[in-house]
Amino acid sequence: MKIQLLESKQRSILFKETPLKYIYVFTNRQATWMNGKQTDEKGKPWSTTMCLAWYIWEHGYDGEPVVRWI
Repeated sequence: MKIQLLESKQRSILFKETPLKYIYVFTNRQATWMNGKQTDEKGKPWSTTMCLAWYIWEHGYDGEPVVRWI
């Protein structure tokens, strides 16, 4: 998901109630697809301007999230 998942007052409640164990941040921007296609109708690849991360929750985890880069 986008790194912006970490923003927002409403989501901060989610993270307090269900704490994250790991956040793996991609060091390179990831190419995204639209409608299942890598390129637009002219063959141009979609933009890679989004910073993405994997978020991992573990049931019963009690602690601060660990941030790692992949």
